[in-house]
Amino acid sequence: MVNNTNPRFRMATLNLWWFRLCLVCTVAGFPAIGMAQQLKEGQSVDKIVAVAGNEVILQSDVQTQLALLAQQDPSLAKNINDREIGRRILDALINEKLILAKAIEDSVTVTEDEVSERLEFQIRSLVQQLGSEKRIEEVYGMSIARIRRDFRDEIRKQMRTEKKKQMTFMDVKPSQCEVEEFYTSYKDS
Repeated sequence: MVNNTNPRFRMATLNLWWFRLCLVCTVAGFPAIGMAQQLKEGQSVDKIVAVAGNEVILQSDVQTQLALLAQQDPSLAKNINDREIGRRILDALINEKLILAKAIEDSVTVTEDEVSERLEFQIRSLVQQLGSEKRIEEVYGMSIARIRRDFRDEIRKQMRTEKKKQMTFMDVKPSQCEVEEFYTSYKDS
């Protein structure tokens, strides 16, 4: 189990939470600055809702995914507080963390070059969305160098999870019957 009383862990978790929150707020068009000021004294910033392997899932992780889902499908925005949707998102996050744990157990690795390439891609995407690196630094309250440093491990985890999924499912071949059944079920979609 992760020691969440460690100050470095809390700072890294808070930085990750803040990065995700700003990203969602920026993409969704919400003002991210000033949100922290709305907290009252004694009010928690975040809380742990699950632990899968050695990975912690925070309430903000679930809320971030809910916000992204609502942005992708505006019809879901009115159901954003639906407990069932939140439960499904939490289940998906737990599954991702368990796949990561299995990837670590199976020694699935990604190179530093692969991680750097993905990190640079994501930063370029943010530059396109926000207009400049300077604007990214203003929104996130940290330098680009710090963003690169702080989120490199998170990107590595995502990539290891993706690689484990690819390794697991690359040999799965649907039968002709399964393809036809799928087509019949979803042809009107």
